[in-house]
Amino acid sequence: MIRLAIFTADDYTWAFPAWKRTVSQLCKRFEVVGLYVFPDQLGKLKGAGITFWYWRVFGFWNFFIFGLYAIKTRFKQFCFGAITWRQLADKHGLTLHTASTPNDPAVAQWIKDNKIDVVIITVGQVLKKEIINAPRLGIINKHAAMLPSCRGLFPFFWAHAHNQPIGVTFHQVEEKIDSGKVLVQKEYARNQSMLRFYMQVFHDFPALATLAVERLVSDNYQKPRPDISASYYGLPTRADVKKNNCSIVKWSDLFYEVRRD
Repeated sequence: MIRLAIFTADDYTWAFPAWKRTVSQLCKRFEVVGLYVFPDQLGKLKGAGITFWYWRVFGFWNFFIFGLYAIKTRFKQFCFGAITWRQLADKHGLTLHTASTPNDPAVAQWIKDNKIDVVIITVGQVLKKEIINAPRLGIINKHAAMLPSCRGLFPFFWAHAHNQPIGVTFHQVEEKIDSGKVLVQKEYARNQSMLRFYMQVFHDFPALATLAVERLVSDNYQKPRPDISASYYGLPTRADVKKNNCSIVKWSDLFYEVRRD
């Protein structure tokens, strides 16, 4: 049976609820061995630097709604089942590990020692060659854009700003950022806020992540759309946000729930 490992940022707003719904699906099809949790990172920003960046770039009102959404998400976790990474790992019989970076040589050695075939990641760090080559079949990453467009950071914002398709891609990780072979892509409507877009993406995360693993195992890749051109962007600035007519968050997003299939 294919042996999997999960690498995630220590993020309880997006990553934790997504993995909480995904692990049970993966366990039905594969042998999920372990869960590695790393500090959250946004480009070179860490910890309070990420919070301050959101405030400075998106402004008080957007920051305030983001904060309320994070509180709402955490409250729902307290009401329903596992509320920590430890509890999630114990529920599914996974070993739980932490490290300061996925590029720690001990992490690559753990992958080799445990004969991991596939690693699925939701981390902010850029992976180096040693960790990329550690699993037998490869590493799968989720990127919230229709690759090869909008590689890099905050892809929804840049896709909207440059009139590119809005979507998500699961791809095999290579050394060049967001450049690996495409496994799964899904396009979404443009007429929604960034917050609501990510709600849609993480709602679909369990099904898309599972499909991505199945396709990697079977060496079944997807050709990117020929009408999409390659591009790369970094973090937007406050000036970028003011210049581009991109909806970041809406008050109504706090009351929106993605319809369950």
